[in-house]
Amino acid sequence: RKWNCVVHDWIYNYMYLPVIEAGYSPTVAMAVVFGTSSLIHEYILAIGLQFVYPLLLCMFGGLGVFFVPLTRLWRNARGWNLFLWSMLLIGQGILVVLY
Repeated sequence: RKWNCVVHDWIYNYMYLPVIEAGYSPTVAMAVVFGTSSLIHEYILAIGLQFVYPLLLCMFGGLGVFFVPLTRLWRNARGWNLFLWSMLLIGQGILVVLY
């Protein structure tokens, strides 16, 4: 929510809320947002690199959705911060090596 306020507000108002208002659960709305975000990120990489290798799609759409429930289970700020930075570094390393 604090990472990129403009994108967060747009996604919340134009993607998340319409799914909720259509009668779906917040979990479904979250999956729609993550899936759409992963498709957009993959599209940007495909244009920039001029080939499609859906690794980022799998990382955002798969692991991203999988790790979200951990944010509700793990309330320790220091532990969560360590986990977040570890995943960012590992994720970036995987992307650099495989792309």
